[in-house]
Amino acid sequence: MSLSNDPEQGVLDARDEGKEELLVAGRPATASAVELFFRIAHCPVIDRYFESPQSVTDCSDIIAVQDQHTIRTRQVPEPWRGDIENAPILFVSSNPSIGDDEHALGSSPNEIVWDSHVNLFFGERWTRNGIYPVLPGGKRRNSWVRYWAFVRSHATRLLGRAALPGVDYAVTEVVHCKSKDQIGVAAATLQCVGRYLEDVLALSGSRVICVLGDAARLAFATRFGLPAKMGLTGPVILAQRERLLIFLPHPNARTKRSLEAFLSAQQIVRCRAWLENVSSAPLVTGASDALLGGPSTGSDDK
Repeated sequence: MSLSNDPEQGVLDARDEGKEELLVAGRPATASAVELFFRIAHCPVIDRYFESPQSVTDCSDIIAVQDQHTIRTRQVPEPWRGDIENAPILFVSSNPSIGDDEHALGSSPNEIVWDSHVNLFFGERWTRNGIYPVLPGGKRRNSWVRYWAFVRSHATRLLGRAALPGVDYAVTEVVHCKSKDQIGVAAATLQCVGRYLEDVLALSGSRVICVLGDAARLAFATRFGLPAKMGLTGPVILAQRERLLIFLPHPNARTKRSLEAFLSAQQIVRCRAWLENVSSAPLVTGASDALLGGPSTGSDDK
């Protein structure tokens, strides 16, 4: 599969040359994953903004927050991290923060952008133990990323064993552009969710989706007609797959954030059994999204 990050040529050359250039944890990437990944990473709304800023309204603030004058020097939107097609748990938060990701600029080779996201947690090129970034030169940063530690801890609690980053869980957002302090997220949510969320969920084989923070929770509730309450919901059908949803605070929220603060011991056991049932959620045909089980009810509710 031939790749290009030249806007004049388009994001991807869809011609199959008989050789997969991109890998997920050492395995060939699927064409659908590659197409969606670069559709998000090279979002056409950003192209339109740099051609005519006045033509973009809802996404203008979040695009401008990086204060870059060309597409080539700004950090690209983050599609997801980990093996999203096979990971049984998917974490969804509001949007990624701006970091020192000089390897993921508009001018970066597509192969590097892919590897630094999809294979972020695999091997030791980009991270160690799923929480420590690797610095240029291969040295591990002394401090871990709080968000990465948060999702690894929650995945471990849900599984009842040590979670494998990128394998047992993948990570994505409702808004893919990076910002600071969620600047521009509220205005961009409708646009980004409408363009990408359902396609991302359709690609994901997750059995359990953990939605983190108010922005992501309200986006799910609005898009899929779900109750906006914290805690466990489901099973519901999202993107033709039967799933449990867990709504939790964002890791940076100044409130209780533990799984046990919002799920009873019985509900955690139920989620664990649900995850053990099959490795990925089977496709369900002939049903509308978010209609299967509704909110979780019964004796295991808190």
